[in-house]
Amino acid sequence: MDMATFLLRIGLAVLLGAVIGYERDVHGRAAGLRTHMLVSVGSALFTLISINLATELGKVGDPGRIAAQIVSGIGFLGAGTILKSGFNVRGLTTAACMWLVAAVGMACAVGWLWQASIVTIVMLLVLLTAKKIENKLHRVYTLKVSIVSGSGDISVRMLEFLQGRKDIIITSTDGAIDVNAGLYTTTFWVDTMTDRDQLEITREIYKGVVDFEKNLKNLKIECIS
Repeated sequence: MDMATFLLRIGLAVLLGAVIGYERDVHGRAAGLRTHMLVSVGSALFTLISINLATELGKVGDPGRIAAQIVSGIGFLGAGTILKSGFNVRGLTTAACMWLVAAVGMACAVGWLWQASIVTIVMLLVLLTAKKIENKLHRVYTLKVSIVSGSGDISVRMLEFLQGRKDIIITSTDGAIDVNAGLYTTTFWVDTMTDRDQLEITREIYKGVVDFEKNLKNLKIECIS
């Protein structure tokens, strides 16, 4: 491969990786401009090495042997960007971006320059517009609401409270009584369909329970799915 072709393919890999990396950097993601540029260039270089080593010694080899490891290798790198914080999982989109940027770098390496450019433009459009569409969608969250109270009618009043909300569907209930301590435990599993996030719904349920139950001992809300 002549130097001009090499520089063109590596240079385009740098540029396209930078385009996606800049968008991630603007949104404050852990893997930003530099990371995406390095992933794209590294993928392109590994692919070029894989292609050239297969024929360099005059023998027919497998040009996809080294390149095939890029896919699994990027998976480990992307996993490092995924974090779970409370109800929210962050970093999935960035991990997917790194995986796709690697594919863009590989496409540049094999000479699919226009194809790599088109994919990058589509990626950028998805990143800029899909979030707005997602925010308008109604999502279903399953919550487990556990209440411990000194009031014997807590289960009835909690049932009335949940049934009064149009965005909540009760799927299952359970209860227990601690006779010695005089405590009543009630557990509800509910599905919430809303365009708001889990944390906002959880806060509303928490505030509602605290407002109507003055003898509350413990309240725990968990996101099941």
